[in-house]
Amino acid sequence: MKKKILMFVTVFAVVVASAAGCGKKSSKTNESPVATAEPEEDLFDNSDEVLTQDLSTYEKAIDVLCESKINADVEQFLDLFHYMRGLMRSVLTEEDHFQKIAEEYKETCGENITWTYEITRLDAVSGEGMEVYQDTISTFGSKDTIDEAYDMEVAVHLKGNKGTKDYEVDIAVGKINENWQIVNFGDTLLQ
Repeated sequence: MKKKILMFVTVFAVVVASAAGCGKKSSKTNESPVATAEPEEDLFDNSDEVLTQDLSTYEKAIDVLCESKINADVEQFLDLFHYMRGLMRSVLTEEDHFQKIAEEYKETCGENITWTYEITRLDAVSGEGMEVYQDTISTFGSKDTIDEAYDMEVAVHLKGNKGTKDYEVDIAVGKINENWQIVNFGDTLLQ
């Protein structure tokens, strides 16, 4: 029990201290599917909501991360966290947080922002690392198993009609029930 409480406190501290970006290997426009899952109010609410966006590959998860931030779409962003959705919603108490990120992108890049990304580090997670991610989602109500997971570093390049912005993001994604979700918070709320 102490281990789970300590893990929750650690996860929550990491989330509060975090913030991130996104990217894509080829140019994309801001025309991705939007999440329609109902928001969870309880930190540990584990409703069986259906994911409506395509998260069938970890690359698509990175696209959704970028898309949600460029368009300040909190619901689309939260869908990336599925079982940890309630926790992420509690971290995003300032509703205009995403709006500020989108405004910064527009101020730097202008309109019609596209993104590209390169995965600069991709490490398969196993053993103790996998146990940590499994314990994390279990703490938030998941009875499912992470089938595979990767720690990755992604170099992101945003481009608009006015300029560009480059940044890096460290995240971990796990495959659960054929969908990829973020299983640690890494830099997801930065930039």
